[in-house]
Amino acid sequence: MNGMGGKLDDYRAVAPRGSVDFMLRIAERLRGRRIVQVTVSRYGGGAAELLNRIVPILNDLGIETGWEVMLGSADFDAIVAAVSKGLAGVEQVVTEAMLARLHATCAGNAQRLPLDADLVIVKRCGPPAARGRAPPSGRWLWRYHADLSSPQPQLWNALRPYVDKYDAAVFSAPKFAAPLSTRRFVIAPSIDPLSERNREMPRGEQGRHLERLGVRTDKPILLQVGPFERLQDPLGVVNAYRLVKMHHDVRLVLAGPPPGPGSVFAETQEAASQDPDVTVLVLPPTRRPSSTRWSARRRSCCRSRSSPTSAPTSPPPCGRASPWSEAWPEGSPRKSCPGSPDTRWRRSRAPPSASGIC
Repeated sequence: MNGMGGKLDDYRAVAPRGSVDFMLRIAERLRGRRIVQVTVSRYGGGAAELLNRIVPILNDLGIETGWEVMLGSADFDAIVAAVSKGLAGVEQVVTEAMLARLHATCAGNAQRLPLDADLVIVKRCGPPAARGRAPPSGRWLWRYHADLSSPQPQLWNALRPYVDKYDAAVFSAPKFAAPLSTRRFVIAPSIDPLSERNREMPRGEQGRHLERLGVRTDKPILLQVGPFERLQDPLGVVNAYRLVKMHHDVRLVLAGPPPGPGSVFAETQEAASQDPDVTVLVLPPTRRPSSTRWSARRRSCCRSRSSPTSAPTSPPPCGRASPWSEAWPEGSPRKSCPGSPDTRWRRSRAPPSASGIC
């Protein structure tokens, strides 16, 4: 199934028995309610890909759902990127002037966007300040997908007061949840089994992709797909592969988009250079507007905003959310990040040309 025409019934063949009917019954109770999703972009990242599928499904179920995008200049996008890495624990320089710019842009968007809804869900790290200036109606959730257990202290101290103003914060794993005065919940990460990247691929097509990429299939493959960034820890994956190699004869494939500033691509290549069973692949860039060009397009569309349910045509992953549960208390054993690139044992079932998961 491609495009945005998906409906919940399409998932009956892959969902656990009875789960689709259960969701339909829940939707009946929510019919007529309004939900607004707020992100910093319609392109790139797991949140945008997820919403491309979820928003049309919710509207089809009779739950009015809009998707609003924050407008900002190119420097706003750069600040959001820096704050994202800082909250994930990667050392970043985030000045008071940058935070002031972030707050001002979020506050302006909160006044401009139609946020009068029963539930407003603000995603990612950029817009937590939006809650401070937004209309008080409805409930507000802050959805953070990455690991917030070890953020830069000064940065988190500046942003936490805004997050505490939300009615709740939602994380992807118990140990990702930072201490907050507001309620914390966990929704486990998921994928869309009907998306293009998760479809079953015939052996012949697998072989053609792997041959084109120069990946041999004579051994099981340990695969990571994701950016060559410190946050994704490709060097740690190389070390893990070496431990596995002591017991199993496997190959390691590290695949990701073209490296940008601050990447660890050179270090990854160096770590892999002495082992013929390690392959480092740079995949073609995703065909979408650059952040600068897309920001300009967003600004130009400010006065004639399209329907909040409109979306690009690329098939994204989303999936079913597990039932909510309170976040585990601090001190529980730390788990690996489910939002990081997919690292797993597998034979050549899918080619490394598939893009990383959210």
